[in-house]
Amino acid sequence: MLTLGQAAKEVGRSKTALTNAIRSGRLSATRLDNGSYCIDPSELFRVYSPVDTNSDHKPVHTSTRYIDTEHIENGLLRDLIEQVKSERDDLRKRLNDTEESRQRMQLELQRLTLLLTHQTTTKTQIKKTNTLFNKIFKC
Repeated sequence: MLTLGQAAKEVGRSKTALTNAIRSGRLSATRLDNGSYCIDPSELFRVYSPVDTNSDHKPVHTSTRYIDTEHIENGLLRDLIEQVKSERDDLRKRLNDTEESRQRMQLELQRLTLLLTHQTTTKTQIKKTNTLFNKIFKC
């Protein structure tokens, strides 16, 4: 863990610049009981590039632009969610169409089965029942 001064030297920035980055949320740091900050080197180098130590110890750094990767990831995830929802809706529509088609085919199969198995009945096959119509006409 680095103090604010050590971190400022590592990246060639002022302590004020790092404090502003901490307050804005670009850089994460732990605040100690005495009010000073403690910065993890990996967090520091995530936001800022280290200075070139091969030259005459002059702080040379490239201008780092803060890229809010969280917002980019959120946007990508939103796009992915929309794509999945679209695919889900399409699959539901196709499933409903398939179910309707299956029901139509089942009804057609029943109709054709009835046509194929339909046989005319003869007079002897008709069961006689004691109805008023049969008594009057002596069927």
